[in-house]
Amino acid sequence: MEQSSEVFVTGSTGLLGMAVVRRLLQEGYRIKALARSADKARLVLPDSDRIQVVVGDIARIDDWSDQLAGCSALMHGAAYFRESFGYGRHADPLQELNVEAPLKLIRACEELGVGKALIVSSSLVISGTGGKAAAEEDAPADCATRLSPYGMSKAAMERAIRALSPAPKIPIILVRPGWMFGPDDTAPTSAGQMVRDLAAGKSVNFPAGKELAIADVRDVAFGIVRALERASESRTYNLGGVMMKPQDALAKIAAASGKGKLSLVPVPMALGLASVLEPLFGIFGKDSPIPKSGVATLAAGLPISSHRAEEELGVTWRPFEETARDAVDYALKAGSPHPRG
Repeated sequence: MEQSSEVFVTGSTGLLGMAVVRRLLQEGYRIKALARSADKARLVLPDSDRIQVVVGDIARIDDWSDQLAGCSALMHGAAYFRESFGYGRHADPLQELNVEAPLKLIRACEELGVGKALIVSSSLVISGTGGKAAAEEDAPADCATRLSPYGMSKAAMERAIRALSPAPKIPIILVRPGWMFGPDDTAPTSAGQMVRDLAAGKSVNFPAGKELAIADVRDVAFGIVRALERASESRTYNLGGVMMKPQDALAKIAAASGKGKLSLVPVPMALGLASVLEPLFGIFGKDSPIPKSGVATLAAGLPISSHRAEEELGVTWRPFEETARDAVDYALKAGSPHPRG
């Protein structure tokens, strides 16, 4: 893929999408950035004449899919995120947006001459190995915990892509990020909210879980761009990051803030609270602040290997202390107008 070519990016204003856009710009690419709001896109995306904002919703692909024409690749990072069985019905949008939409985009790419499609999955799709060994890319996509509707939807997406008939005529690259932290978390994500709370000097209660794959979003973005450049056939890459206990990562963030406090909660207690709070908050039409699925994932742990990405794409993982410092610095500025660059 030539660096003067154009990449279509969905989810462009999210944590990962923004990091990918910035990395593509650094590498000299032109970008079509899908966003539901042109105003938000102009506010958070870099100010560059190599970015064309395409206004559209992933739920209505037919409205904007013609804009894929002329692009050398698709980076599909948009998704419907639902990490708990909280208030409301989420099965339909999880199926429509996380499973069916990627299939439709792949077919649109074929029809419009897009050279390859990279689809963002999740490390949650990987079957656990009981903590005995790190799971590789060929581990079954059957979801680490059945309590995670988001993870289950991504596992279903991977299975559906592999079952497409006829098989796609273009390379389909699946990437599985770990739990991502980093700057430019504008929404913010659940990780970003905890960073903001710690940066503001608040106390964060967190279950004392087992090791997970935790990554700096900028390193994941580097891996995605390298995969777009180097993968000439369908391929799956784990972009998990480093294995560490989440509470250790948050402790580094608290230390970087100089004032935030992390309080650890035993997993059995957290699971008990989650079991009580989810139905209680549902009565009032709100989501539980302690999702049972999240606690279950922390309790199980999920060691995965990113060896293929490291070997084939040259991905390396920066020290988490650097991630913590940069994430806290951004969180402290989050109340100001977003810096463009």
